[in-house]
Amino acid sequence: MVNNIWHVPYGTTRIEFYVAYSSRKTLGISVFPNGEVQVVAPYSSTKEQIEDLIVKKAAWISRQIRRFRSIEADRSTRRVEYVPGETFYVLGRKYRLKYIADTAEMIGIEGRYLVVRGKTRPGPEKMERIISKWYRAQAKMIILERCERHMHILRKEKFSVYQISIRSMKHRWGSCTENGSISFNVSLVQKPVQCIDYVIVHELCHLKHMDHGKGFYRILGKYMGDWEKKKARLES
Repeated sequence: MVNNIWHVPYGTTRIEFYVAYSSRKTLGISVFPNGEVQVVAPYSSTKEQIEDLIVKKAAWISRQIRRFRSIEADRSTRRVEYVPGETFYVLGRKYRLKYIADTAEMIGIEGRYLVVRGKTRPGPEKMERIISKWYRAQAKMIILERCERHMHILRKEKFSVYQISIRSMKHRWGSCTENGSISFNVSLVQKPVQCIDYVIVHELCHLKHMDHGKGFYRILGKYMGDWEKKKARLES
């Protein structure tokens, strides 16, 4: 959740960004593939210092955003055909889709392949349903297991989570509501474990701080000192 979006004018438009505070000594800017602009700033940074940096780097930021939009436009023209040979990702590793005729119907990882077994080869629509159902089951199992590994944060900070759900989300990896409900994107299971852990810790920290202010980044840094690297990998 990003509630504290800042902006500075740039030509006839404006550059929107948010600030993440950390113990680093210098200001840094990151532009992510989703077009999000982030400034990582020392806790002592002033609003003027941060905005001055954005103004100085405005042309570079604009170029990066255009480049990512171009890549996304190219990607959006590609369609997943759900045919043998296509690549699918699980925990950051890629697997080729493979169909094997078999009396039993099942799906799973076998070596470097995502294997679908069955009496008859599924058409694209049925293959999509099979893979989507499998992804959801894997996401629920893996993400909930990783959540358990970070429940010590709740105990130490003396707050609780109401419920955790796995669902399809277009623009977020995770979300947190004020009543303590956390949702994770089913597509997160395609990312490396360290990226899953980052999203989990990020959302758990939102149970205490709903915005992205200094308090939020203090607790995030407390439980995940290298969160910047994990976030960068997630967005790449």
